[in-house]
Amino acid sequence: PEDREMYGARFKMVRAYTESALSKMSEEERELCRGKGGELEIRAVVNEIARLLNDKNEKCEEGGALRRIEPRDIAILTRDNSTANSFAKALSERGIPSSARTTVNYFENPEVLLALSLLSVIDNPQRDVYLAGVLRSPLFGFGMGELVQIRKEGKGAISLYDDLLYALENSESEDIRRKCEYFFQKLGLYRERARLLSVDKLLKFLYADTAMMSFAGAQADSELADVSERRANLLLLYDYARRYETGSYKGLHSFIGYINDIIASGQTIDPPASAAVTNVVSVMTIHNSKGLEFPVCFIAATHKAFGGASGSVIEFDRELGIGVLFGDESGFARIDNTIRRSIIEKRHSEDIEEEMRVLYVAMTRARERLYMSAYSYSDKWEEDARLCAKYADEYSIMSSQSYLSWIMTVYFSLDEADRKVLLLERLQPADIASPSFVEAQNIGKDLPNYEENEAEELCNLLTSRFSFKYPYSHLTRLPAKLSVSKLYPQVLDETQEDELCSDEITLKEKPAFLVPPSELATGADRGTATHTFMQFCDFERVERQGVSEEIARLCKVGLLAKEYAELIDVSSVERFFESRFYNSMKEAVTCGGKLFREQRFNIALPASLFTADPDFEKMIENEKIAVQGVIDLVFVDKNGDITLCDYKTDHLEKHELQDHSLAAKKLGERHGLQLSYYSAAVSMMFGREPSRVCIYSLPYGEALDIKIGKLI
Repeated sequence: PEDREMYGARFKMVRAYTESALSKMSEEERELCRGKGGELEIRAVVNEIARLLNDKNEKCEEGGALRRIEPRDIAILTRDNSTANSFAKALSERGIPSSARTTVNYFENPEVLLALSLLSVIDNPQRDVYLAGVLRSPLFGFGMGELVQIRKEGKGAISLYDDLLYALENSESEDIRRKCEYFFQKLGLYRERARLLSVDKLLKFLYADTAMMSFAGAQADSELADVSERRANLLLLYDYARRYETGSYKGLHSFIGYINDIIASGQTIDPPASAAVTNVVSVMTIHNSKGLEFPVCFIAATHKAFGGASGSVIEFDRELGIGVLFGDESGFARIDNTIRRSIIEKRHSEDIEEEMRVLYVAMTRARERLYMSAYSYSDKWEEDARLCAKYADEYSIMSSQSYLSWIMTVYFSLDEADRKVLLLERLQPADIASPSFVEAQNIGKDLPNYEENEAEELCNLLTSRFSFKYPYSHLTRLPAKLSVSKLYPQVLDETQEDELCSDEITLKEKPAFLVPPSELATGADRGTATHTFMQFCDFERVERQGVSEEIARLCKVGLLAKEYAELIDVSSVERFFESRFYNSMKEAVTCGGKLFREQRFNIALPASLFTADPDFEKMIENEKIAVQGVIDLVFVDKNGDITLCDYKTDHLEKHELQDHSLAAKKLGERHGLQLSYYSAAVSMMFGREPSRVCIYSLPYGEALDIKIGKLI
């Protein structure tokens, strides 16, 4: 009872003190204390954006000319996603089109959920949740009442899919039977494609067949929504599927498991950047704004304190070691130590430096005009900033807890003349118009009137600083590395078209597991199988035991898949070991020469070789491009002469097989450029050019000399 009486008295004292403090504040200050300051800041920023859009005198520069400011010219940058979403919501309420590009809940976007649900149904239609979502979507148009009726008529079936099978034949509603028939027709088609296509090509087919891209822009709130962003979300899913298929794991089931793991772990993925092309106000985090520029930028909520943890029981640093909180003898307290505090302080310094870099990124996004907003219900931040500006040192700067502190420290440290480019304006709650007003309110004061010579000097200064252009932008067109198979003289002059629109989908009549490999294989597959054998076979073993025995050995050791073994043209390989070319190679090695098979190389070739644009060629005349490849066979005889050979399985017509010159001409025209790159690589590796460059044609049964041009 005594404790309750004591704590009750303390509570009454604190409440009386709080009421006394609140009684001395204005109503506007009370609103700020109640946590409405963030709402007022958002309202002020949105009002200023509305003023910029409605005022005919507000202009920005484009192509050297002035024009009125449009929504696409404005960006709001925030430190976190929640603040960005709040601004996007406020802009929408005001009727200003916006796009909130954040990394939050990408997989909760309706269009992405629909695509993933459809993939899950194709993989396994027995998943009721995904199936119900697909049926209720615009793709199939089932109503909730129809699904309930299907469930009731199913007579206790285990899954919704089984209920649909029953409803297809027995439903009392003709409309339900018609919808079920359409669903099973499409599902059968999609599952057939899933067996034949990779996940990315399956998604591409689904987008085209279902018109999912159109549905993405036809939702109820599309009047304010950024339709292109929804389509960009679908394209991003396609891009993830394409990158997934390039890895070691493949297939629809594995891809769905991969996406589910991402969702379950709470990971986020970067949003698509294509939304910025539409005429909307861009609302994004500072991190997502890297590389972008806007005529007008707002950096919002600069008053927010930096995040930071007080530290855990055990702290670790690579340089300082391990710091631990030790318990005392009683077990009820823990004792800190210097090492642990040093680790925490070091991490705090690193976090502050990172915040400086983030603020720099934010401030450099503005091309013409930069706003930085914050709210506070006391003058202490201004007093601290003035003090820090007066006695500026590293400790005071590193001790700051917000962007606002740094900004105001700089402001108060400037001379009066230098403050002309920084306009400080303090607003009171009464100055901020309510969002119910449709007309934009001019919440700022008039800009100061400069003398004509001062304005011109200031304009020239800002123009010189903001007109900087990166002098080496042409080098961004040069890739870091290229493969020989992708090289051709104009490779740097061409731009990659949208793969989603340009790729052709080729389908086989039957899935691979129902067709014998010999029937399913293409000419390229047979060539790959033969080339794989030539890559791994042991020449001496083939001479002793024969080609068939060597194929069996390679299959046994796992260097050659059994299905590929059936595709090898054994007779053409046997002719290779009986050819004049093989005998000359064997003789050269026997007499002291050297043989190099599957010779990998990485060389640097002049970038000017791969462009036909004379201006661009001049700009990159001193640049190099790394080129990688694999040469099938090179041997050096006792005289030092080098022979370069590449295996080819290209089909030759009957008249070409009978005429050496015709066969050499066809293969030379088709592969001469590739061999010229190989020849350049041999010249760099061996210090001299090859004496002979040839193609061994397995269908022809002999090596054909090829004339090539000199690259370097």
